[in-house]
Amino acid sequence: METQSTRKPHVVLAFIAGFLGLGLGYVYVGKLRLGAASVLGFLFMVAFFAWTRLIVQSAIMLWLLAVFLILIALIALVHPVVLAAKNTEVPARRYNRWWFYALWSFGTIALGPLIFSSRAAFLGYETFRVASASMSPTFELGEFFMSDPWRYHHHAVTVGEIVVLERPENPGVKYIKRVVAIEGDRIELRNGVLYRNGQQVAEPYTHAPIPFGGSPRNVPASTLGPGLIYVLGDYRDNSLDSRQWGPFRTASLRGRVQYIWLSIENGKVRWQRMGTPLVPHN
Repeated sequence: METQSTRKPHVVLAFIAGFLGLGLGYVYVGKLRLGAASVLGFLFMVAFFAWTRLIVQSAIMLWLLAVFLILIALIALVHPVVLAAKNTEVPARRYNRWWFYALWSFGTIALGPLIFSSRAAFLGYETFRVASASMSPTFELGEFFMSDPWRYHHHAVTVGEIVVLERPENPGVKYIKRVVAIEGDRIELRNGVLYRNGQQVAEPYTHAPIPFGGSPRNVPASTLGPGLIYVLGDYRDNSLDSRQWGPFRTASLRGRVQYIWLSIENGKVRWQRMGTPLVPHN
């Protein structure tokens, strides 16, 4: 009668394995299915929140997703340790080999960069960190915001939306600006005051004027042609935008800004700005 060999899992090794790869602790203690369930559960939560568009609706949904992912990771870290402590002997599996552990660790660690790099195309969300003051006070330096890169696949851009876009002359570099006019609109700036179709536009979101600002305060009236938008920074005296670059084609759009999900200044969290929605109510 053939007997199956057994092995004694070590608590410390089970704990270390959990840090080397999501679900690897389960693999080490002989629970391959639970290890796979940890990875699949992690991927399912990300895909569910992304494809249902919950993640781009509000910061609450983003943070809720983060809580779920942390819980999955903690369970996959602690539970194998408990199993190793309880079981004196477990069946020795064919996959309890160093090379299998190495492959599992490499594969699960690679998931993070893979998800991050494909988030815009396959998951429909993208996060950015503000790198300039051109959109102050709407955005301050160092804030993080969420954008919806799928928005303009099925919706037309509208006035007032804050958008992520690229310049054809500088592909790969993304800018955030506010759309102040769309095709068919007649746009003009007089001493920093915006006029659209002959009417002065109320802009409570703009930064106060500063002396000797480096950006043009006067732009002659012109009408936007088909497929063109005019964008400006909210900090008009400290922004490069359509005044210097000209109108953008809608093909340059890379998403609509949804909300601020993290705001930190000098190491301190600005709680009052976190979760600020940035989608205009038209």
